[in-house]
Amino acid sequence: MHLRLTSFILYLFSFLLIVFTISYIISLGSDVFGFDTGSIPNGTTTLLEFLGILYIFIKLKTIQKIPYLLAWVIVWFFWMCFNSLLTTDLPLYIHLRETLFWPILFMFSFCLCTSKEMNISRLKYCFILIMLVSTVLFFKISTARTAMIISNLEGYIASVNYIYFPLLTLPWIFLVKKEAIRNFLLFVIFLATIISAKRSAILICILTAIVYIWFNYIKNKKLHAIIRIAIPIIFIVCIYFFISNVMNSRSEYVFSRFSSISEDKGSGRDIVWRNVLDTYSKSPVLEKIIGHGHNSAIIVNRGHNIDLSAHNDFLEVLFDYGIIGLILYLLLHIYLIKRLFFLKRNKSELFLPYLASYITMFIMSMVSHLILYPTYFTFLATFWGAVEGQLYKKRFGVSG
Repeated sequence: MHLRLTSFILYLFSFLLIVFTISYIISLGSDVFGFDTGSIPNGTTTLLEFLGILYIFIKLKTIQKIPYLLAWVIVWFFWMCFNSLLTTDLPLYIHLRETLFWPILFMFSFCLCTSKEMNISRLKYCFILIMLVSTVLFFKISTARTAMIISNLEGYIASVNYIYFPLLTLPWIFLVKKEAIRNFLLFVIFLATIISAKRSAILICILTAIVYIWFNYIKNKKLHAIIRIAIPIIFIVCIYFFISNVMNSRSEYVFSRFSSISEDKGSGRDIVWRNVLDTYSKSPVLEKIIGHGHNSAIIVNRGHNIDLSAHNDFLEVLFDYGIIGLILYLLLHIYLIKRLFFLKRNKSELFLPYLASYITMFIMSMVSHLILYPTYFTFLATFWGAVEGQLYKKRFGVSG
């Protein structure tokens, strides 16, 4: 495929994904901006899916051998098509648009990165822009809302879920070649995450920071011993300074959020999990096997006056998509871990970004709903697809 056409597709995809991100975050913070983006998020989702399917049909026939992860995504795609028929709370096309968004973008990025003119490094600039824009919007909404209701600081800070938009660009930021720029962007994400006071987000940042410093500096024999020791110390001091002197009252709240886990049971997650498990245990055998349908767990919790999903992807997948869906979901985790070891064994520069992506997925899968709502999860899916495309190209050569 010609360079101009491939570049046009890349730019169009980047434009639509950036518009989707901006419009979605603004819709969440419409009280701050004074307007809503209406149907723009759904419209851009549909356009991205249409672009993805069109490109996949053009490119997929040139693929010599289907990689395992791509085969898994195709199977998941069709299982979601079937599963969406099981729920009638919303029109079928809405369930399909939600469940198929990330598989389509995975397949799209895979096909894109098998092209001669494309590689994962070109694609990363789209997500750097997304990280910058979403971080600015996060600070805008967070600052404005805190000023609005400073008397209820605790309740408002902890509700800023849009921190996950910049946070889930972490694997892409790890791909930045220039160390100073990469460290600056990672530092900005880390600080924004602390301000958000989201425990799962902070845990993701802490673990990714540890593995980043460990592999990039402490274990890096090319660096002088003084530098290998100094970098982690500087990082810790900067974070401590920011928390102690900049965040003021917020820092106390951040620490209290972690110390209160045993009391609030993860913001009531224990009740949510129990409701879903109780309903699943009483379900007919067929529903246990094939599931209750996409996003059904929230319907169960609404019956208990709790408007929440299962807040655990393993439980959510079991309830919504059945034992078959859970087996598929576990296979995804197994394959991602195997790919991680493959990259480590081959000393690939993709290892650290991939490790960051899996840390993010695993933590959010345990305490949140990553695979259920295909917004920021598409950032990880696109990354995995691009990695598979890059590795395919090394093994089989350029497709199409």
